[in-house]
Order: sequence, then structure tokens, then C-alpha cells
Amino acid sequence: MRAAELRKNGVKLRLQEQPYQILLKLIEHHGEIVSREELRSTLWHEDTFVDFETGLNTAIKRLRETLGDSADNPTFIETVPRRGYKFIATVERPKGEESGIPGPSTPQGSSAKSFLRRSAFIAGVVVIVLICAAVWRSQPQPPTVTNIVRITNDGKAKNPLNPPVTDGVHLYFTEGMPYTTGSGIAQVSAGGGETTWITTTLQDVWAVGPVSPDRSELLVSKGVRFGSEIQLWVQPLPAGAPHPVGNIRAILATWTPDGTHIVYADAGNMGNIMMANKDGSEPHQLAKVSGLVFCIRYSPDGRRIRFDLHDPRIDSSSIWEMDANGKGIHPLFPDWKESSFQRCGNWSPEGNYYYFLEGRGNAQAIWVMP
Repeated sequence: MRAAELRKNGVKLRLQEQPYQILLKLIEHHGEIVSREELRSTLWHEDTFVDFETGLNTAIKRLRETLGDSADNPTFIETVPRRGYKFIATVERPKGEESGIPGPSTPQGSSAKSFLRRSAFIAGVVVIVLICAAVWRSQPQPPTVTNIVRITNDGKAKNPLNPPVTDGVHLYFTEGMPYTTGSGIAQVSAGGGETTWITTTLQDVWAVGPVSPDRSELLVSKGVRFGSEIQLWVQPLPAGAPHPVGNIRAILATWTPDGTHIVYADAGNMGNIMMANKDGSEPHQLAKVSGLVFCIRYSPDGRRIRFDLHDPRIDSSSIWEMDANGKGIHPLFPDWKESSFQRCGNWSPEGNYYYFLEGRGNAQAIWVMP
């Protein structure tokens, strides 16, 4: 638990934050029924705007997939109908953490009290050292660049205003220019290699948005001209027939963490941040800001939204943050003096770091905030 790692036969398994929290809760109460309500309160605050049922079902499903477990014939997690879940596998603590471990023999006579005092002092020092070590290990350690790898080698134009998105295995990005040479959706291995275009009927692709939480769909903006004629589409992955997201006009959009809704900046008025069902129905305003909104991203825990806000009057771009319900809008770096441009931010998958770009041209750099 201290290392927050799940291993199978010595191999570290990738486990996202919500399935990880569920696993901890179930192990803590192993052999007991943990209700869905308890798990919901563990994952989300009461004021979080999310489809709890779908989100919890998805998190349980991902946890079972990681564990190699089956809902029909469970080894680890048993579903108790209409009540909750139970961790049914044997739970063993590491040697030395169990109660009843024999202690040192206590001397008889007058030296017993002295022995106990020394033992208590040593135990106290050990506890303090362990607490200090735990606090130190819990602090995020700044990541450092150890190597740079060139991902693509095709020499084709990439859209610098539309950063790549990933499903953890591939990178997806726009290639070419829609109004001159034509453009499409390119993909490449996250480790680098040959670039290929996704087979699709979509033309005049302007931008790609994040991959859906279940990694089956990609948000795509297409249209002939920049602005209100841009339309939002969904492209199935790895291939399939695309379809429009209702009548939504948006240049960039993102999914809610549970995949049931889409958040986007209205192409007709890019200061309006909107939310709609994943099919484009029931659009409504989530927030309104002064400027042009780009690169909308949810935090992995679903509690916050950050976005780029471009002010064309002074040609500046800054990163802003708000609660998932659209309240509490404020600049993320109100006193930033390095440059008038911060943009294209995103969290690391586990939510421990936030990366973003700062500056332009040769002065551009990647920054990170724990």
C-alpha cells in the first residue's frame, strides 16, 4: 500500500486511480460486504457531477480486468446482488505486521523496568523514523528528462495547436492542412515508428480530441472553415464508420471521466463552455468566460476541469481551472511572469503531475506542476 503498487508474480500491473481506491476499500473489509454507496463516497464527493452508477460499474470492470477476475466465477471480487461487493480471496499481511509476534524475553528482578524503558524509547524512535520515511516517500518527486525519442519521421505537417492524444498504446493526431493539401487522422505507436492514417470517410479534419474512457472512440472536429461550420464527430477505434455528435459545432472537446457526456467550447461563441450527452442531445452551458477556449481536460478524479483561454486582443494564452460543475473559475497561474503563453496542459494518468507548454518558438518549454 505504501508503494501504491499491484504486482502479479513479481510483474507490476497498471491500475488506474479509481480501481485502486476500490481495491483498497475491499481489501480493508475483506470477507465483508462493501455497499455501492460506500464505494461511491470513496470515489466522488457529493457535489461531483457524474453518472455514479455507470462510473462505478466501469471502475469495477477495469479492476476485474486487471486482476484477471470474472464476475460469473470470481476469485477475488464477488458481486452480492442488490447489496454490493465482497473481497473473497485470502488476505495475508507481510511477515512482521501480524499481531502476536513474540517479543524479546524480559529480564527478571530490578532490571525489568529499565529494560522496558529502553525498549519503549527504541520503539518510539523507530516509529518516528517510520513516520518521517512515510511522509518523505509520499511527497511527489520531480520528474526529470532522461532521454528524448523522435516519434515520427514522415516529414508531414502536424497541427501545432492540436497536441496528440493517446489510448496508452498509440498516439493520434491531425496531419496535413484541411484547406490546402487535405488532412486526416494519423496514428503511430507511442514508442515511435511508422505513421499511418486511420481508414475513415472523414475529410477536412481540423482537430482530434481525447480518446473515450473505454478507449473505443475518438472525438474529431471536421469542416471546411474555421468557426461555426466546424462539426464534432466520433471516430470508432481502431476503425469503423464515424458519426456526428448531434448538431454540435466545436473545434475541440473532451469526454467526462465516465464517458457519458461531452464538454466542448461552442464554435459559434468559443467563450461558452458547454456540456451535452455523448450523442449530442441536451446541450447546456456549463460556464462562460471572456476569450477563446481550447484544450479542455478533466482531472483523473473528475473533480476539476482545466482549459486554455486565449485573448486575441493582446495575443496571450493562459491556463484556467474550474470545478466540474462549472463553478470557481480562476487562472491556474495568476502571477506567472515567465511568458504570456501557457497552453496544452494535461494530467499524468494517476493524477500526480500536471504538464503544460510555456512560451513560443525557440523559447518554448515543457513545465510540470506536482
